[in-house]
Amino acid sequence: MKPWQTMAAVAVLLAGLGTSQAADFRSWAKNMQIQFGGYTATETLTNFPALVVFSNGMASGFSHADFAGTNADLRFTDSTLTNELNYEVESWDTNGSSVVWVQVPQLTNGASIWAFWGQSGQTPPACTTNGATWSNGCKAVWHLGSTNDYSASGYHGVVSGGVSSAPTNAIIGS
Repeated sequence: MKPWQTMAAVAVLLAGLGTSQAADFRSWAKNMQIQFGGYTATETLTNFPALVVFSNGMASGFSHADFAGTNADLRFTDSTLTNELNYEVESWDTNGSSVVWVQVPQLTNGASIWAFWGQSGQTPPACTTNGATWSNGCKAVWHLGSTNDYSASGYHGVVSGGVSSAPTNAIIGS
């Protein structure tokens, strides 16, 4: 093999390492398309963690009762239905709203992904606990009410001092 052929083969191999995991969830009992509207910027956000909230009685007919046990059988794919997406369950409330963060490959106004569930015998994928959902440059992620860092960095917070429940005027950003 000539040196340029070896380099080309390595380049093709490395290019494949960054692709999403192929998936086929067509046989799963339930699915729902999720469309993101309201994003009006012209820039496409890449691998952006987007908030998805599930609640019983949604227009799509979603019901927590359709899961095979807990949420271990929840999965997400991109709009092609073939590339499995990273996600993290922030909270799961079968009697209310469940909050899930999904890493959307390309977030634009009108972008869509798919959710699948209703397949018994599943275990949660590693992305639900290893911080992969926040891998696009997030140094740390804290959900309100928790001092745990949900990114892969492990920068957990420490409660110090008292917390006031009184409203405080503040400026965010700068």
